[in-house]
Amino acid sequence: MAFSTWIQAEQFYNRTVMWIALGSIVIIFIGLFIVFYAERKKAVRYIGVLTIFLAVLGFWTYEQHQKYASYIKEYSLISPLIRDRQADAIVPVFYSEREKKVYARLNDLESLQELSLYEEKDNSIPIHYLGESQFLHYFEYEGKIFHTSSRILYTDDVSDAQIVGSEFTLKDPRYMEIGFNNDLNTMFRAIEVNEKNRQKSYTPEAGQYIPSIKEVFHQWNF
Repeated sequence: MAFSTWIQAEQFYNRTVMWIALGSIVIIFIGLFIVFYAERKKAVRYIGVLTIFLAVLGFWTYEQHQKYASYIKEYSLISPLIRDRQADAIVPVFYSEREKKVYARLNDLESLQELSLYEEKDNSIPIHYLGESQFLHYFEYEGKIFHTSSRILYTDDVSDAQIVGSEFTLKDPRYMEIGFNNDLNTMFRAIEVNEKNRQKSYTPEAGQYIPSIKEVFHQWNF
């Protein structure tokens, strides 16, 4: 979605719709006043004018809603991971630092893929597969052994193993001006392991502390 379209849609739903709702309520009260207190002939004429006005206003509002329908879907995908504020009121409500810190570790791959604001790019890191033991898979990266129970895919497309994820960057940097995050961690998708290693096993040394994958790859969300 173009930046200008997003701004227009946000203004429409957060401001224009509210004023339309308030204006419609006022018009309805005026209509009721006319019905009860105006002469019959004048009342019919005034009510007709007000009805036409409300119909035109309603049609225009519906047309604008259709125009910005994609905004509603995309807005529903936004969390403190993606944006630092809620823009569903006249005055934006900013998320707390605690909320942003919690969401910063969230893997929200599907939402980011659905948002047209972001461009997705593949990211992969080669690792060495050691084997499986008691439902955990063990790997080695730069001399560090780590374990994970995350999604493992066996394939012939890799010689050993690799972590696969997605990087997301804003297509238009102007979105940062309204609080969108352009410094997201890589979103984990899977670990690909060569098919020939499917039955490979590994036994850690007794008493050896082995960190989880999250402790080794700090710039990834799992």
